[in-house]
Amino acid sequence: MYGVGGTGNGEARFSATGFVSRILLSFGGDFTLGPPSVTIAARLNPLTGQAQGAGAQAVAIVGQQTGSTIVFNPQRLIAVPGGSATGMITTGGGDIVLEANNEFSYIQIDQPITTTGTGQIRITAGHRPAEGYAVRLNANLTTNTGNINFSTAGQQQNFGAAPPSPTGLNSTSDVLLAGTTGVNITSTGGGSVFFSSMLDAVSRQDLQINTSGSFTVYGNIGSVNGGLGDIILGNQLSNGLGLSSLWFNAGLIAESLTINNSSSFVRNGAIASGAGFNGVLIVGTQTYNNVASLRPALDLRTVGALASITMQDQVTVITSSNTDGEIFFTTSNQGSVNLLKGLSTGGNLTISNVSAINLGNPTSGIGSNDITISVNGSNGLTFNNPLNLIGNVTLAVATTKDITLNQAVNGGNDLHFSAPGGDISVAGSVGQNIPLRNIILRCQCCKLDFHGFNSHRLLGLSTNGNFVTREY
Repeated sequence: MYGVGGTGNGEARFSATGFVSRILLSFGGDFTLGPPSVTIAARLNPLTGQAQGAGAQAVAIVGQQTGSTIVFNPQRLIAVPGGSATGMITTGGGDIVLEANNEFSYIQIDQPITTTGTGQIRITAGHRPAEGYAVRLNANLTTNTGNINFSTAGQQQNFGAAPPSPTGLNSTSDVLLAGTTGVNITSTGGGSVFFSSMLDAVSRQDLQINTSGSFTVYGNIGSVNGGLGDIILGNQLSNGLGLSSLWFNAGLIAESLTINNSSSFVRNGAIASGAGFNGVLIVGTQTYNNVASLRPALDLRTVGALASITMQDQVTVITSSNTDGEIFFTTSNQGSVNLLKGLSTGGNLTISNVSAINLGNPTSGIGSNDITISVNGSNGLTFNNPLNLIGNVTLAVATTKDITLNQAVNGGNDLHFSAPGGDISVAGSVGQNIPLRNIILRCQCCKLDFHGFNSHRLLGLSTNGNFVTREY
């Protein structure tokens, strides 16, 4: 079925008995009453009264006309196996592609969309500066093995390739979550999920990603409207695999970013154009408004060789009390946790089963590579894995709380402690592989204890009038 527009105005309706194999709507020209609008609705079966699907492939394209729109909101849904329902469904190799790819064009999805075979879902829209979005997503998207892409016009993420970099205003595919209960994006057979531009929410809606493929967001997440709600990684899918990799290439504001359960880990998938990173890579600043959420602010787990967790900018958790804002990082003893610009939380920080904890960055210049790990939770701060100082690092806890380092500390930089009224315990060797420059106590009424027969190599020790002991 083809609908080809021209000049003038009017309305075209199409009806077919049975399944439609392909819908292609292509509009252009001079529309005197405004840009074209495409509304896709499932047809009712006259015998059963139930909605029927769109067949093998469904494509809606609004081409060059500025301000074109696609609205998907059928009144009747199609029953699919498992008891769920969808507004559009394809089988076999059928893709579902929605394109409104000119400036000021947008797509609104109010009902679920599903491909049950190998088909992909690809959604491409323009840019709406006033509203701050190009795609208004109010419903779930599901594929079997196909990828789910919100892509720049004419481009989509190829497996293993870098995401396209949006340029100008055209076809940025900014996505706004607007569903009343959040949105689930699912690929039961391991397709990847890719956003080429911004991802935001009307009112802190939740987003759950259920797949064993990769999850990539190339633009800012939650930069307006107070951010997203909970970003939940994974459902316990039948194959028992978590995400292949997680890559956020810009900033993030949300209530939380957490795995869903013990099968929702992130594996050691390579991150395209990520300079050799595997596992989890978040490039921009992160802010977690962990006030309403019942989840930890951050709970990330990776598995597999070299599956690391890397935060390249500041991580900040805002909490209403120190019982909120928990952070958990684990790599199943096979990867490292890398915090390059610092971390601050009113809750507790737990890092476990990692090969190393790497803190700081090698940026040159006085003070430019100084970072702070500030943890104000009731547990103080304990590191049970080797600690490497890539830059100058301050470890800070709340008053009367303790800092405990149970493994080796290395790196030719300064290590500052701030534990007012608390104890600082160093049980491993210090500077055995790479001597430290200085250890500096930046607190009043604190005490530093070195334990065991380990060697300690550093250039200087500044006590600020506090006690330093060595226990064997």
